Amino acid sequence: MKRTIKIFLATTILLTSLGLLTAFSNDSDFQLRKHTDIFFTLFRELRLLYVDDIDVGKVMKTAIDEMLLQLDPYTVYYPETQIEDVKFMTSGEYGGVGGLIEPHEKGLQIAEVYEGFPLDKHGIEIGDLIISVNGSTAEKFSSTQLSEMLKGKPKTTVALVFEKLSGQTLSITLEREVVKMTSVSYYAMLPDSVGYIKQTGFTQNTATLVAQAVSELMKQNPKGLILDLRGNPGGLLIEAVAIVNLFVPKGSVVVETKGKMKSWNKSFKAQRNAIAPNLPLAVLVNRRSASASEIVSGALQDYDRAVVVGRKTFGKGLVQVTRPLSYNTQLKLTTAKYYIPSGRCIQMLDYANRNEDGSVGNVPDSLISEFKTQNGRIVKDGGGVTPDIETANRNFSKLAKALSRQGIIFDFVNDYIKTKAIIAEPEEFVFEDALFNKFVEFVLNSNFSYESKIDTQLKALLKNAELNDNFKEGELVYYNLQDIWGTKLDIELHKIKNELVYLVSDEIVLRKYHKTGSIRFNIASDEEVARATEILLNTARYTAILQGEPAN
Repeated sequence: MKRTIKIFLATTILLTSLGLLTAFSNDSDFQLRKHTDIFFTLFRELRLLYVDDIDVGKVMKTAIDEMLLQLDPYTVYYPETQIEDVKFMTSGEYGGVGGLIEPHEKGLQIAEVYEGFPLDKHGIEIGDLIISVNGSTAEKFSSTQLSEMLKGKPKTTVALVFEKLSGQTLSITLEREVVKMTSVSYYAMLPDSVGYIKQTGFTQNTATLVAQAVSELMKQNPKGLILDLRGNPGGLLIEAVAIVNLFVPKGSVVVETKGKMKSWNKSFKAQRNAIAPNLPLAVLVNRRSASASEIVSGALQDYDRAVVVGRKTFGKGLVQVTRPLSYNTQLKLTTAKYYIPSGRCIQMLDYANRNEDGSVGNVPDSLISEFKTQNGRIVKDGGGVTPDIETANRNFSKLAKALSRQGIIFDFVNDYIKTKAIIAEPEEFVFEDALFNKFVEFVLNSNFSYESKIDTQLKALLKNAELNDNFKEGELVYYNLQDIWGTKLDIELHKIKNELVYLVSDEIVLRKYHKTGSIRFNIASDEEVARATEILLNTARYTAILQGEPAN
């Protein structure tokens, strides 16, 4: 009943805001009018008679969120307090101090500093603790609340007190700026004369930035180009169209959208001449490449214009638009599906047909169809973009994940940074054995908690043994087994030395050289970049893949 009330309320508010409630006139909509009327009268009685005061705003927000949960995760209501988030999604910018915050056992700390913005300009580092904000103790707030307090209109100020990694206390007043997150975080010419562009989003002007990067790299006569869309969650559809246009002829259909309303049925074509129509091209994707990333990679694959390398993409073939509501609130809602040049839609999850328990399943195999690229290669819909060259996922061990999740790596780097004035350039950074030994010592002396699979099994054995009459003898056996088979943490750490060297090194480089430095560090050991480079430099193989011949 409670859930039904929430949905009735949300439906009424939303339809009234959109001016649709009075538009229903046929008998099929009688039930909607009936139940929204019931809900209004019910809510009026609650306001008048319920024993405690009702927080109308909170109830309304909960009701709307509950209703939208029945649809898809991309249809979202934004109250006035979250309008900065909406602005950031479309423009990549917001008013703030330029950083990320996360909880830590010692309080709230800086998790990332954006290069060139207020926190960076005032020497604030990753790992610094926030003590107070505008005179209020920071520990009273959650990381989300504190993050909201740091955002605001440019030119306004916020007073902060930090505990630096060095232990010193720093009191500063920061003036908020327009924090603009670039969607092209790095580009360069790699060894072997292959260009590389790392693209992280599809906000306003992204296509212009990509075009500038391509033009700069073209001046150096590259033998090929890698467009890295791994981890790119997507964004503005029109930017995706313009990026595809950099590589395909004017007039080429890049994507079509089809929705319930005829006004959403549109065809988006390349509007200009390509600036790199013949340059060998590879696109890197993974499971977190979604939406606009899938339009770019899928369209270039459909035109046999690029070799797609990596892992199957997320599978989001839905189009959203943002609609203004009353009182400076907004609704982002799904209005259509998109279809790339071969005619396929890559939407993987079927939100329209939920299971009885409300869960969502994949598009069933019976509804998956085959399509063909321009050269006749077979591609399929309903499951994201499948790469032409699939690579194995880089998996970290349970132990390495636990060290990262519990902040042990983060804390070790905090201590390292305190004593290290100079850190080598990302491409030259070397993690020496002496430093690894210090890391092992740090872990062993920390409050790190880890239980391997065999530890879990041995504990289960002891628990079952407690039910046995011969428990004392069994307990002795348990401790003998624990001594023989149980995890020896120092030994296990050395077994995964390569993983730990990579994770700690990346964290160290990030502190000194920001996100750009992390990208530079990773490229040198990136197997997918190496695989793409190899293909681009082998003209015969590159051509064979795009013609549908055996790739290996």
